[in-house]
Amino acid sequence: MLEKYKQKQPEFYNYFIKAKEHQRLAHAYLLETNGINYSKELATDLAKFLLCNDKDSEIINQIDSGNFPDLYIIDPETVIKKEQILDLQNRFSTKPIYSDKLVYIITNAALLNASSANTILKFLEEPEEGIIAILLVDDVSQVLETISSRCQIISIKNSEGIDNVYGSFTDEEKEVFIKDVIEYIDLFEKNNKAFICSKTSYKFNENIELFLYVVLNIYIDVLRNKTNRDNKYFKKVDFSNTYIMKNNETRDIINKINIINKFINNVKYNVNKDLYIDNLLITLMGGSND
Repeated sequence: MLEKYKQKQPEFYNYFIKAKEHQRLAHAYLLETNGINYSKELATDLAKFLLCNDKDSEIINQIDSGNFPDLYIIDPETVIKKEQILDLQNRFSTKPIYSDKLVYIITNAALLNASSANTILKFLEEPEEGIIAILLVDDVSQVLETISSRCQIISIKNSEGIDNVYGSFTDEEKEVFIKDVIEYIDLFEKNNKAFICSKTSYKFNENIELFLYVVLNIYIDVLRNKTNRDNKYFKKVDFSNTYIMKNNETRDIINKINIINKFINNVKYNVNKDLYIDNLLITLMGGSND
């Protein structure tokens, strides 16, 4: 279950091996996934590890088939509603059937709206014996501090992060590219519809995947600034006077991060790159997950 993470996620692996061995498991974990593409698989493997041992093949098969009653997964594509959290609480109002624990996973806790966030907060504030939460977010800033403060935060290493996407770029080319993307997105945030209608020539068509990753990390760093945290990706950039910072509330930034993630996941299926960037900007302009 966790053995496959021993090499690629040693800190994650060692932490949970020791926590289970010494019976020091927390009631809630917030996994900061840093953009890894196997976050749901990792969370499910963690749930298996918490709920059974390697020899419990029947339980493992039930989890893999989605039919294990002691595990509840909320895997949202859009906003997480209060009703989903209430359903979770209702299902976990009884004792576990096969294990000595009940585990729930929220694969993108950034999609909690105000109502569902308050509801899950009450669930976290008054933890019942044997219930363990696993919440996933790309960056811990994407959830309310009142939620993150009630969880054990585990940061997942991304060894295939953005630095590898730059390919053969020199350090100077990398800095120029980042500067161009920041200026481009800041003009978009300043002018929105007028910017889109102007049909500004795209510099980024040949590097659209890199463009999307840089845009994503711009908004993550702005979100970190808004929650009084230092930049993670662009340590030398001051976002304080940008329109990206001025024209967005925290919830706006979270929504835009979720939108960009969806575009990153779908970029390989799109051929018309100009149209793809147009669609991204239009969606960002009016996109809301509330």
